[in-house]
Amino acid sequence: MKSMIKNLGEIDLSIWNFEIFKSFTEDYLKGFYDNGKTPPRDNNEIIFPGFSLFRPELVHLLNLYERSQDYSPEKSYTPLEMQSVLGLPLKDYHKFVVASYDQEVVGAVCCQWSNRIEDFWSFYMRSIEVRKDMRHQGIASCILNHLDGANFLQGKILQVGSFTKDGDKYLSHVVKNKLKAENYALILGESIDSVPTKPGIYEGRCNL
Repeated sequence: MKSMIKNLGEIDLSIWNFEIFKSFTEDYLKGFYDNGKTPPRDNNEIIFPGFSLFRPELVHLLNLYERSQDYSPEKSYTPLEMQSVLGLPLKDYHKFVVASYDQEVVGAVCCQWSNRIEDFWSFYMRSIEVRKDMRHQGIASCILNHLDGANFLQGKILQVGSFTKDGDKYLSHVVKNKLKAENYALILGESIDSVPTKPGIYEGRCNL
């Protein structure tokens, strides 16, 4: 899908699954190692230039949670916790909404299928980030608009937790403005009393 941004023109918006993100990361690293170079690092962690939260380590972190959580078809779930196919590896449910400009990734949101934060299953917005040199141009708004209407989210729960200091300043109000939750449940914050049972916006006790 394409979206127009006033000062940039067209940007591409796409949905990635875990395998696409993993392949993107492997190709990125291979480009350095095949030429005998070292990928850039920040605080000893390999990064994608201009990003801090959207980073190669997400491959490892998402695999790590795979071993600690069990989305089993033998268990019972509320309607908003139900995926169309049960019993797949957790990584097969994770989704990314990715913005590209001039064939380069300039922004992304990572939605992790998890019950790590609450006692029910939801897409947890693990991170949303725009590349540093492309910020304040409306890219985050385009990503969130695309997320709001994404097929994978309809009839599910999306939980938005805490932000970094910059995220709280520049992104939290955009999230509240762009995510309408007409066909899914949106939890703003953490520590909600019970699993949502219908679409709409819910406030956690530790809210945004």
